[in-house]
Amino acid sequence: MMTGECKRLAAASLRGKWNFGAGVIFLSQLILSIGSCALYLPFMIAALYAVHTFLEEVTVGLLYGIYVAVSLIFSGIIIMGRRKLFLCLARQEPVTADLLFDYFGSWRKMLQACKIAFFISFYTFLWSLLLVVPGIIKSFSYSMTPFILMDHPEYTVHEALDISREMMKGYKWQLFLLHLRFFGWLLLIIITFGIASFWVVPYVSTAVAHFYLRLSERDELEEVSYS
Repeated sequence: MMTGECKRLAAASLRGKWNFGAGVIFLSQLILSIGSCALYLPFMIAALYAVHTFLEEVTVGLLYGIYVAVSLIFSGIIIMGRRKLFLCLARQEPVTADLLFDYFGSWRKMLQACKIAFFISFYTFLWSLLLVVPGIIKSFSYSMTPFILMDHPEYTVHEALDISREMMKGYKWQLFLLHLRFFGWLLLIIITFGIASFWVVPYVSTAVAHFYLRLSERDELEEVSYS
């Protein structure tokens, strides 16, 4: 089964690099926590000033909206770098922790990461308004978008979203089963009060990267057969 193979390949890719993967997750979470606190402080100061000066409540709401938007942008850039790192790891390419900051390298990359985070969240949210299940299904449909743009930076975000949707036709259930295979590891995270997540998240992330690589190979073979 494809899900079992992706899990085995992920374990093979992480052989000898488990602690590196754990370190990457710890570092990224530390950066996200520090960034969130750094952004929250000016928001609180501005909000307290707005309340103290009896400004309208809408001002506080606007400030909070700006805080949330900036936080999502910052986290989206870090998470894109993390995804790229585990994709390189799945390909057995040399990796360093510097890849975490890859999407800070240019305004174009930063903008692309922001667009990916926004549109995937936005479209998933719209489908979730119908029911929770359609939202989950759509999140799987768009899940390959970041990887597609890593391999094809010339695509627009909307083109990558469309390609991801086509790529995942008939494979959303497989991706769900892949995540389900890590259910036992989820229990381990709960038992260890989150400590095990530093090793489990790299495992899951690398398995999903292998899932993308398998789908890419399938699409390439189909293109060859049709040509």
